[in-house]
Amino acid sequence: MSFAAVVALIATYETIRDRYPRFVRHSVRRRIGVYLSGTLLTSFVAGLATAPYAAFHFDRFVDYGLAANLVALPIMALWITPWAVAAFVLMIAGLNRILSGSNSGDQLDSGSPPVSICASGVRSF
Repeated sequence: MSFAAVVALIATYETIRDRYPRFVRHSVRRRIGVYLSGTLLTSFVAGLATAPYAAFHFDRFVDYGLAANLVALPIMALWITPWAVAAFVLMIAGLNRILSGSNSGDQLDSGSPPVSICASGVRSF
């Protein structure tokens, strides 16, 4: 399904690429409109490209996918992703407990290495 979405998105944006100038200064309201219309177009094209596969394999058609993506994508881009980057940077520095809300200083000096091993749950076969 992801291949169908990627091919449809590439074809769509290649088609409309020449219609919009790239390096033109716009007002803030215009930039917000371009961002929201790009989000809407991306969600619509990807949903349209994957809908036949989803309907065939899962016997379902997504009713509110476009509306859900319009709400979820700005939240993801403007709130969740910056906090994830901040958590990653603090994890490398060994200060990842700052974001967890612990106020005691003894937890920062726990003797653990600065970078935790993410694959601790993976077992070798």
